[in-house]
Amino acid sequence: MKVSELVGILQKLHSIYASAGAKSQASDMEQIIGVLQINRDQALDDFVAEAKVLIAQLSQKPGQKINDALVDEYANSLLESGTDESAFKTAFSGLKSDRDVTKPTLYAIVNRYINSPSQGAYVFKFNSKKEALEKLRIKFIERAESESKDRIVRQ
Repeated sequence: MKVSELVGILQKLHSIYASAGAKSQASDMEQIIGVLQINRDQALDDFVAEAKVLIAQLSQKPGQKINDALVDEYANSLLESGTDESAFKTAFSGLKSDRDVTKPTLYAIVNRYINSPSQGAYVFKFNSKKEALEKLRIKFIERAESESKDRIVRQ
C-alpha cells in the first residue's frame, strides 16, 4: 500500500467529519493529510518505519543520541558472522566492551540485527543493556539452530 492510498481514505473520512459538523476532527484530518501528502509516492511500510525512527530519536535525552557509525559497524559485523559462532562471539564481545556504545546505540544495533534478515520495521524496546545483549545472543542461537535443522532436512 502506498501513502497516497491512505491519503485517499483519510480524505473520505475528512469529508464525513466536515459534513457531520465535527470541525475539530475534520481539522485534525486536514493536518494529517497535509503531512502525508509530502510522502505520497512512498510505500506505507517504509513511511511508518522512518516515522518510528524519527519519533525514537526525538524522544531521546540530549547526549543519548544514536551513533549511526557504530550501529553500522556492529550490526554489519554481527550480521556478517551469520551462524559462525566464533565470528559472532568476536563481534559480540567487541560490542559488549565498547564504552562508546550508549544504550540507544546498542538498542539500535540489536534492532537492526533482529530486523535485517526479514526487513522488518518493528522497534523492540529494552529495559537495560543486559536485556538487549541477551536478546541479541538468543536471536543468534535461534538462527544457528534453524540453519542446522535446515541442513539436516536437506541431507
